[in-house]
Amino acid sequence: MASPSHTPFPRPRLAAALLLVVALSAGALLVGAPASAQVNGCVADPNDGDDDRAEIEQFCVVEAAGQARFSLRVTDPVDPDADAGWSSADTFATWGVDGDTDGAVDHVVVFGIEIDGVLRGSVVNLATETETCIELDAMRDGPDYVVADVPLSCVGGDLGQSFDATIAYDTAPDSDGGVVTDRAPDTGLATPTPSSEDPVQTGRLAGETRFHTAVAIAQASFPDGAPTVYLARHDEFADAVAAGTLTAGPILLVPSCQAIPGVVTAELARLAPEAVVALGGTGAVCDDVLEEAAGTSGSTSRRLAGATRIETATAIAAEAFPDGAAAAYLVGVDSPADAIAAGSVTDGPLLLVPACDGVPDVVAAELDRLGPARVVALGGQAALCDATLQAAADTVGAQPSRIAGADRIDTAARLSGITFPDGAGTAYLARADVLADAVASGSLADGPVLLVPQCGAVPQAVTDAITALAPSRVIALGGEAAICPELLEEFQS
Repeated sequence: MASPSHTPFPRPRLAAALLLVVALSAGALLVGAPASAQVNGCVADPNDGDDDRAEIEQFCVVEAAGQARFSLRVTDPVDPDADAGWSSADTFATWGVDGDTDGAVDHVVVFGIEIDGVLRGSVVNLATETETCIELDAMRDGPDYVVADVPLSCVGGDLGQSFDATIAYDTAPDSDGGVVTDRAPDTGLATPTPSSEDPVQTGRLAGETRFHTAVAIAQASFPDGAPTVYLARHDEFADAVAAGTLTAGPILLVPSCQAIPGVVTAELARLAPEAVVALGGTGAVCDDVLEEAAGTSGSTSRRLAGATRIETATAIAAEAFPDGAAAAYLVGVDSPADAIAAGSVTDGPLLLVPACDGVPDVVAAELDRLGPARVVALGGQAALCDATLQAAADTVGAQPSRIAGADRIDTAARLSGITFPDGAGTAYLARADVLADAVASGSLADGPVLLVPQCGAVPQAVTDAITALAPSRVIALGGEAAICPELLEEFQS
C-alpha cells in the first residue's frame, strides 16, 4: 500500500447516519465465533447495487496493542479530492461493532467529519446514546477510503468478533435525495476472515517540522489527553534521551527560549494536562517557555533537572520509578541512540554514565535507592565499558548484563526482542543518525523503536526483528527526509 495521506471528508448528518446504522442492525443475528483477544481479517461483499462508488468491496478490522484499525474499500475507487460526491455533507462511512457478542451492534464508529481539512470521526455508544472519542483521525491509503485507528477503550474495551460496515455516497451533492448506501454484509453481522499472510500496513507519524512530528506522536499515544506533559529542547536532546520511561504523558519539543510554535500550543490545550514538566535546567528550557506552556493549558509547572545530563537522568529515574525497580539500564552519556531505542523498557529507568570513567556518585546513590536485581548496559564496549558496568552492578550487588549488537541499529533490534518477546502490533522506525523525530517516541507503548538508515536497504538485523515481532503495522517516525518512502515500502510485502 502507499503511505497514508490525509484526505478531507465533510461532517455527516450524524444523527441520520446513526439512525441508518441502527435500523440496518435491528434484529441482526450474530454470525461467527465468540469474542477473542485479537481480530485480524477482512469481510468481502458482493457488488449488489447501482453505484460502484458506494459499493463496499471489503472491510477489514485489525486489532493490536490496545487499538483497532478499521478500513473500508469500495469497488470503484475515485479521488475524493476530485469527486464532488465525496465532498458532500451526506457522505460518510460507519462500522457497527458487537463488543458484547449478544448479536446486536452496541457501538458505532462514524467517519466523515472534516475539521481543519482532516478526516475525523467519533464513536457512539448506542446503549447510552453518547458520543465518545470525538475527533479521531483517519486516513486514505491507496484504494482504501477510510483507514482509522480507534482505541479499544472507545468501543467498551473489547471488539468481539462481529461487525458490519455502511457507506453513504452523495450522487447529487447540489440537490436533495441523491444519497446511495451500501452495507456489508447485506444482513446480520459478519466475522472477518483471517488471512494467513495479512499484509503489513505502513504509515507515518510525521509533520512539517520536528515540533509537528512530536505532536503527532502525542496524539497517537494520548488521544484522550494526559495528566502530564514533558517539554524537551528541540535542538539538543541531552536532557530528554532518558525520558522514554516516563508514562504519565508525552514529550513535546519546544524552543529553548523563544515563543512556542502554534502547533505545540494547540496540542497543550488538547491534552489539558494538570502539570507541565521541563526536562533539564533553564539552559535546556528556559523559565519563560515553561511558564508559557503551563499558562496555555492552565497547568502547574516544574522541572526534572540536575546540574548535568547525568543528574537530570537520575531525576527522571526517580520520577518514573519512585518505589524502586527490578532493573536499571545504563547508557553511555555520549551514546544517546541506545537510550532512544530503550524507551519501551518498563522494568527500570535509563541512567546515563561516562563510557569508562567510573560511576558518578549521583548515579550510585540512585542505584542504591532503586535496588535493582539487574544492571544492564545498552550498547557495546565503545559506548560503555565492562569496568563501568561491573562497578555499577557492584554498587547494589546486582547481576550485570549487556544488550549489544555490532552497531546502534543491531542493538535496537536485539532490544526489541527483549522488550516485546511475544511480538508487537506495531513497530516504529526511527532514523539512526538523526534523533530529532525519535526523541518523543518513548510514549509509544504498543511496539518498539527500530533504528534504520535514512534510505537504502533495510539492515538484516531490522528484517529479522520485524519477522520475530510480526507486527500488523510499521510506522515511520518523521517525514521522507527522515525515512525515505522506498525504505518504508520494503516492509509492505
